[in-house]
Amino acid sequence: MGHRAEAGRVTPAELTPGPSPPTLESPLAPPARRSTAASAAVVEQDSLALVAFYEATNGPGWTNDDNWLTGPVASWHGVTVSGDRVVALGLAQNGLSGTIPADLGQLLALAELYLWDNQLEGPIPAELGSLAGLRILALGDNALSGGIPTALGQLTALIELNLERNDLTGSIPAELGQLASLRYLLLNGNQLSGSIPTELGQLSDLVMLYLYENALTGSIPAELGQLGNLEFLALNSNSLTGEIPASLGHLDRLVWLYLALNELSGTIPEELGQLGQLERLALTVNALTGPIPDALSALDSVWLFALGGNDLTGPIPSWVGDLPALKELYLWGNELSGPVPASLGQRDGLAYLYLDQNPTVGGPLPLSLIGLPLVTFTYDGTALCTPDDAAFEAWLATIENLERSGLTCGAGGDGLAQDSLALVALYEATGGPNWTTDENWLTGPVASWHGVTVEGGRVTRISLNENQLSGSLPAEIGQMSRLERLYAFGNELSGPIPTEIGGLSSLTHLALYDNQLTGALPNELGRLDALTYLFLDQNQLSGEIPEELGQLSDLLELWLDQNELSGAIPSQLGQLVTLVRLELDENQLSGEIPAELGQLSQLTRLELSKNQLTGEIPSELGQLSRLERLYLDVNQLTGEIPAELGQLQALETMWLYINQLTGPIPPELGQISSLRDLSLHYNELTGPVPAELGQLGNLEFLLVSYNSLAGPLPTDLTGLSLDWFHFEETDLCVPDTEAFQSWLSGIENVQGADQVCEASSPEVFTSRAEFEAAAPGLPTETFEEGRIPEGENSAICRPLVDATSDSDCFEPGDILPGVQFTTGRGQAELLLIDSFSPTKALMTNVIVEETRVDFPSGGVTAAGLDVYTYNNRGADGEDDPVSVRVYGAGGEALGAFEVPPGDPTFVGVVSDVPVGRLVIDGAVAYDCCDGQTAANPVEILDNVSFGRPSGDVVEGDGPADGAEDVSLTPTLDWTDFAGTGSYRVQVARDGFDASRRASDTAEVVFDQVVEGTEATVPDGTLVPGTTYAWRVAGVDGGTTGAWTAPAVFTTAGDVDAADGPEARFALHVAPNPVAGRGTVTVEVGPAESVRLGVYDVLGREVARLVDGPLVPGAHEVAFDASALAPGVYVLRLATERERIARRVTVVR
Repeated sequence: MGHRAEAGRVTPAELTPGPSPPTLESPLAPPARRSTAASAAVVEQDSLALVAFYEATNGPGWTNDDNWLTGPVASWHGVTVSGDRVVALGLAQNGLSGTIPADLGQLLALAELYLWDNQLEGPIPAELGSLAGLRILALGDNALSGGIPTALGQLTALIELNLERNDLTGSIPAELGQLASLRYLLLNGNQLSGSIPTELGQLSDLVMLYLYENALTGSIPAELGQLGNLEFLALNSNSLTGEIPASLGHLDRLVWLYLALNELSGTIPEELGQLGQLERLALTVNALTGPIPDALSALDSVWLFALGGNDLTGPIPSWVGDLPALKELYLWGNELSGPVPASLGQRDGLAYLYLDQNPTVGGPLPLSLIGLPLVTFTYDGTALCTPDDAAFEAWLATIENLERSGLTCGAGGDGLAQDSLALVALYEATGGPNWTTDENWLTGPVASWHGVTVEGGRVTRISLNENQLSGSLPAEIGQMSRLERLYAFGNELSGPIPTEIGGLSSLTHLALYDNQLTGALPNELGRLDALTYLFLDQNQLSGEIPEELGQLSDLLELWLDQNELSGAIPSQLGQLVTLVRLELDENQLSGEIPAELGQLSQLTRLELSKNQLTGEIPSELGQLSRLERLYLDVNQLTGEIPAELGQLQALETMWLYINQLTGPIPPELGQISSLRDLSLHYNELTGPVPAELGQLGNLEFLLVSYNSLAGPLPTDLTGLSLDWFHFEETDLCVPDTEAFQSWLSGIENVQGADQVCEASSPEVFTSRAEFEAAAPGLPTETFEEGRIPEGENSAICRPLVDATSDSDCFEPGDILPGVQFTTGRGQAELLLIDSFSPTKALMTNVIVEETRVDFPSGGVTAAGLDVYTYNNRGADGEDDPVSVRVYGAGGEALGAFEVPPGDPTFVGVVSDVPVGRLVIDGAVAYDCCDGQTAANPVEILDNVSFGRPSGDVVEGDGPADGAEDVSLTPTLDWTDFAGTGSYRVQVARDGFDASRRASDTAEVVFDQVVEGTEATVPDGTLVPGTTYAWRVAGVDGGTTGAWTAPAVFTTAGDVDAADGPEARFALHVAPNPVAGRGTVTVEVGPAESVRLGVYDVLGREVARLVDGPLVPGAHEVAFDASALAPGVYVLRLATERERIARRVTVVR
């Protein structure tokens, strides 16, 4: 209680914060009344009692005594009669004086007695206790004296008892606790003494209890906590002692709680935080101790928060600024410590702020206070300093009543002092008292504060990671100009990153990851010239990545992943030439991957996965020679995988899965010798698996499932030691060899092993004429276009690879694009041979074991060439045959044969399975030359033909390529080019791409296997005025061969003229992303069996939504994702004729 005198606040008006509890003008104040029977006579007993009352209270001197003692009683001013009895007497504020006569006790029907605000004196007659029907007794604002009659406890019908502001003495009768109907009890402003009767806790209907401004002593009865209907409780200005009962927290209807100006002690009960309706809390001028309980932070309706003039300790809670209704805050005259919460700046309705006489409250006043509409602000008698800020000073000048501490904390002061002020702001703004460790903060020297490093008289490092920091970072932190490292990761920080952080010119490490930060990335981060590490991942940051980050020329690592960032990746990030690690995954970034990222020559890790990136993968990424991890998965990337990625010799992980990539797998990827994980699943890749992948000796994970890849798996893969190999939901197949099956069975996790290749042998030709008949239209290379210098008998051109090489004899484009010629000793050589016609041919080097001819990626279906051999005569003197081995595009062996010797020998093959390599070997060596063994024969190749024959293009009666006005039920017919007897024919809207796969937008409307060479499209399948494409492939033993080039046609009529149902297959999901439940719309054309499943990124089915027949039309299917872990999944719709996949993201 010592703070009363110290604070100089001794008058009740000052010590009671805000207005005192208002005077209760009776809640049931009488209206102007007239008797129900103005001329009715009343019983003599009542009239005599009124005459006695008139005489005792100086009736002639009343302000209004109309008709008294003259007319009928019912006409007397203020008298209400019902029947023959007086039921109400209302003479408030009427100049009555004298005493209240006992005769009023004779008005036995009296229900309401209003005599307040007169000059009545003397005691309250005990006879009033006989008025059994009395409901309202209002005698307040007089000069009545003596005690409160215990007989009033007999008035069991009483609703209001108003005796406020008299000169009553004595104790409060316990008998008042018998007034079971009482709602309003106003005894304030008297001289009552003694304790508050516990019996008042029985008044269960009580709404208002005013006992303030008396001389009551003792403790507050805990029984008052039973008054469940109480809304107003005012016990202030007494001499009550003891602790505040925790039971008051049960008064859940309480609006006002006034306990100020007493001698209460102990701590503030946390239970008061349960008073959700409380608007006014006045506990000022007591002897309360301990901290302000955090439970009070739940008082969302309180606008008057008055705790001044006590002995409270601890910090001013930061949550005070979060009280949404706060208008007046009185914390003066305590022993509080620490800074002023910056959160107070949020309370734009705050008008009164009293913080004075708290000597240990210190630090700079937060700049966030600027703009508060304060009428009064006192912080004298504290260690608070005024910021040296023009805007702050201008704001202070607007405050009508201002008491300052006289301290200024400007930038021109001592450096460590300035840093300490910023630290105090940080402590307050981030809930310092609740940190896991806050050792020595605000007490010992700054250098001893937990997590703070001081060097050269300045704070250089803050390490408060994983320390339960909450709240937001204060703007003051930007004043620590020598700070080099700021670690605050793994906390619960929220709100935006202050723009002032851009002023930390010495900062090298900024680690705020794993918090709850929101808002945009400040552009000012680009001013941190010394920054080397920026870790802002695992927050809730939004907006675009500032291009100013490209100015951080010393940056080594940039982590912005797992936020809500959007927009494009700034190309300016390509200027960060020292960057080692760039992590932008799990955001909402869109647009293309900037080609400028290929300039990051030091980059070892690039993570862009799980965004919404589009466009092609820049080939410039192949320049990142130090890259070890490349994560581009779960985006919307299109186009082909750049062959330049094969230059990433340091790469260990390449994740490109769940995109829309097309084209073949580049064989150049087989050059990445360090690669351990290659994940390409869930794309639209086509062609075979390149045999070159068998060179990846360190590969552990190979995932290519859910693509349009086709053909046998290359036997070269058997040299790999894989842990995972997934190729399900493709047209790839397993070579039916014991060695391959054995290798596959040794892999821990295999998906797709049941897809075994059917045997297929190529057709062999030894006659060029027969070959050209079977494979018409192939171009033939005679090597006549080579640039061998004229006038020389011979010349050797090294090296000769293909049309992309530039040798002494050839320029790019001169010969056989995509074909490679090699021997057991390296590249083949071009030799001018005068004795041959043509005079230019391809001759292999001498002393070789074989000549290999490798065709472009994807293989060919027909290949033929002339082979000239020398030294090919065996020991028997006869020419030996030429041995030929044929390999598929995936490296699998397709067959071997011999052709008879000739000059030249023709070698030709036609195959349903794409051919990737021919190996040509001459005869064994023979004895010659004085008993020595001669070399293997020299082989010369000429007239090389390869490709897909013209028979691979749709030919027949139609519809021809480019046809228009085609019938809605056309007959498709073609030549028998496969010789299998069975064909598969497809018609698609939006057509097929150059790789002869369905394009991204293609919609296959007709897919049927037929015997013969024609098929009729049924009615209702095609739409008028629409462009389609059709193609054919031979079917042998259930295996679909190579597709023909498509022929495009347009149907007759207008689009809106369709009579039959559209043969449509579509799949949509909404919403996407989905949280909880979504809806999948399946649209089918002809009735058929449908399977709709949900698959994870490893290709495992996690849910089956539909499995059975559906009628034509659209169907909505419920998709319950609540049991699925957050992540990316694939919805796959499969019918007998079509497969459609859609990506869906599950979130929480």
